[in-house]
Amino acid sequence: MRVGLPTAHRELRQAREGATVAGSECGRPSTFCGLPVGLAVAAGLLVALVARPTQAESLRKLLRVLPVIEIALASPDTVDPDHGGAAAEPEPYFPFLAGEDVNQSISVGDTSHGHLVSAVRIDEDETLGILPKQRARGLNHGSQELVGALRHAASALHAATNTRMWIGNVGARGGGDIDYSVSHNSGRDADIAFCYRNHRDEPVDPPDLVALNGQGLATTRPLKLDPARTWIVVKALLTYPTTQVQYLFVANGLKDQLLAAAREAGDSTQLIQLAAAVMRQPIGSAPHNDHLHLRIYCSERDVLGGCVNTGWIHPWTKVHDEPKRRMVDRVIQSLGQVEAEERKRGLERLGLLSARRAAGPIADRLDDDSVRVRKAAAAALATVGRPSDVSALDTRFRREDDEQVKVAIVHAVADLGGAAAGRFLHHAVGEPRPSTAQLWPALSAAASIRGPALLSLLPTLIDTTSGSRIVQLAAVAAAARAERLEPVPRLIALLDDRDPSMRHLSGHALRMATNLGYGVRWAEGDPTHLAKGRQRWTGAWHRSASAPRDAWLITGFRAAGYQIPKLSQRHAWELVRASAGADHLSHNAQRVLMRLFDHHPPTATWRKGDACQYWLRWLKRRRKGYRLAKPPTKTVTACYRPSP
Repeated sequence: MRVGLPTAHRELRQAREGATVAGSECGRPSTFCGLPVGLAVAAGLLVALVARPTQAESLRKLLRVLPVIEIALASPDTVDPDHGGAAAEPEPYFPFLAGEDVNQSISVGDTSHGHLVSAVRIDEDETLGILPKQRARGLNHGSQELVGALRHAASALHAATNTRMWIGNVGARGGGDIDYSVSHNSGRDADIAFCYRNHRDEPVDPPDLVALNGQGLATTRPLKLDPARTWIVVKALLTYPTTQVQYLFVANGLKDQLLAAAREAGDSTQLIQLAAAVMRQPIGSAPHNDHLHLRIYCSERDVLGGCVNTGWIHPWTKVHDEPKRRMVDRVIQSLGQVEAEERKRGLERLGLLSARRAAGPIADRLDDDSVRVRKAAAAALATVGRPSDVSALDTRFRREDDEQVKVAIVHAVADLGGAAAGRFLHHAVGEPRPSTAQLWPALSAAASIRGPALLSLLPTLIDTTSGSRIVQLAAVAAAARAERLEPVPRLIALLDDRDPSMRHLSGHALRMATNLGYGVRWAEGDPTHLAKGRQRWTGAWHRSASAPRDAWLITGFRAAGYQIPKLSQRHAWELVRASAGADHLSHNAQRVLMRLFDHHPPTATWRKGDACQYWLRWLKRRRKGYRLAKPPTKTVTACYRPSP
């Protein structure tokens, strides 16, 4: 009788043995797809020598090998499988439409995932300074509305007290992730230093963001909060006419002092109530006892560019839904434009706007005459579509002859998910390429062939005719994040591929899909070790192919030593602990936590320690509602353990 995955004790023991093995380097640069690079280059030179004008097309096909070499020889540490290995642009691309001002800033996405277009630089002057440590980081860029609010507050403080307002981190020129915060991505966040007084009760400039206790006193320096001056800053931010403040994150004890200062200043009850509503100590984050963290809502221009407000929406907030609806209607109509570039930009904008009602018109563009339009349609459908749209993508994929469009379709399918996506990826992953030993008879035969016959043979020998290798690599990368088991047997077969980088990526995809690992360095292991690893994967799939994915996840957690017999809220603390574990365990633990608690923070993009700490704090604040005990010491220790 076959033993299913939940009761496969031997499989559990074998997986535990290799549960903590780290990744490895990709294939050595002395080989290309199992062939010595020298041989591949020599073959190309030979073709160039013997080619005649009538063989020009064959030569062009052969030269298509170049992008494959780049992928095959690159280290997995430097290649991003989901984005073709491209580095982030310092100034992000944005699909401006006809008539739009390209010089105005646009905050795109949310504060944890977004970016910033046409950022405004903050320069120091007599009213506003940047703290020395933060100045060296170059994080002095924000949206027009944010920078305007900061300058307004600095001017108000200087006019009233003849002192400067000091700021810390704002954002990078193009937005995106920064090392010092999980937000500040889209130009709508800024760290503002408190105003301080010294031991003689004199106003002083801060040397840094200095932490204060609940009474407003610094424990490491002779400094204390200056509530009156800090309130001037808060008041100016709240009354600046062109921004809407969403939050001023600040510790509760310091908030009380600022509200008291507002009352002493004789400000209106309405303004004080507004301040009380927007000033709050954040949940699941640091208490903000060393600075004010300003966050503003998306402006109308930002909303029309794809800006997303997350978190609390105050009843008085203008969210610009009607202008957004009109923009979506306008862009849908633009999809019939004569110019391909305009159609492409329209599709990209619909994706940024998450316009689900545009899914039909977007899918229609999968058959556009322009390659770039078809590619943009696939990417947009990944954002606005549903699993049922996989069928349209599959149909286009089977007819498509451009590899860039095919890669876009593969990633779109993985994003949409569902059973149809699993079946699609099973086929797209494909079969392994034969080893050098298997190719040797063909290479020997090629040695006696000359002229046009050689031209027809070489592309087959070194895989240059269709670019399908790039599509296959994209499919393996997509399988790593699709959370489906259908591609598993094909991924196991690819562990026999002659290309070490393909073996490496396939091993990674298997770990992510199944939550299991066997400690094999697929790119560089010795043949015996590789053979044993393939046997283990084959055996696991043979025994447990019909088991649901949750059963695989549970087995993977248990194999790594986590006490998770069931994916339930009851075992939340162990899942939090697993989020600091090996990459596949961390990813899957975070995804399970999101599902169990219906809470979707951007932890999948954070460092593992940050994700673990976030979930630890988030659940601690809600544990009574979920009937959870206090987090065990081993969970807390795992979250705050230094990274290796």
